Amino acid sequence: MKTNLTVHCVVKNEERWIWFALKSILDIADKILVYDTGSSDRTVDIIKTIKSKKIFFEEKGEVDAKGLAQFRREQLIRTKKEWFLILDGDEIRKTLSKDLGMSPEDRKEHNRRVIFVAQILAKNGVTTIVPLISPYRETREFARREIPNFFEVWVKASLDECIKRDPKGL
Repeated sequence: MKTNLTVHCVVKNEERWIWFALKSILDIADKILVYDTGSSDRTVDIIKTIKSKKIFFEEKGEVDAKGLAQFRREQLIRTKKEWFLILDGDEIRKTLSKDLGMSPEDRKEHNRRVIFVAQILAKNGVTTIVPLISPYRETREFARREIPNFFEVWVKASLDECIKRDPKGL
């Protein structure tokens, strides 16, 4: 399947998730740029076990925030595709929603803020992927009304499996 999709990954100590993350996109991406920034666990070994000409892996070593930004720029330069943006709910929580907790009201407000940013991006022609926990139907319906070309994806998993996968213990 030819998709014209390049995926960027900057990783460190992701042994628990990296295999699943890379395997989940192998069939839809035609190029995966993976930079490791000094993993001390089995992340590098796991990446090297995945045999694919699509994966371009580099060990970059420890970096500070400035170095991380440089790696992102480098990956962008190496990408010759149409753009899309991953608007990560956790990253938004650290910035635009740092005043919010995890109560139902705060979760709804956090999701409203993420939806607003995704709406602005979509209106400006940026395809946006939003990995976000959204347990409330009314919030998802609001997103569907507000974001052009909204497409919802969900994972069918038991509560026990979700608890096992949850790195934050929510």
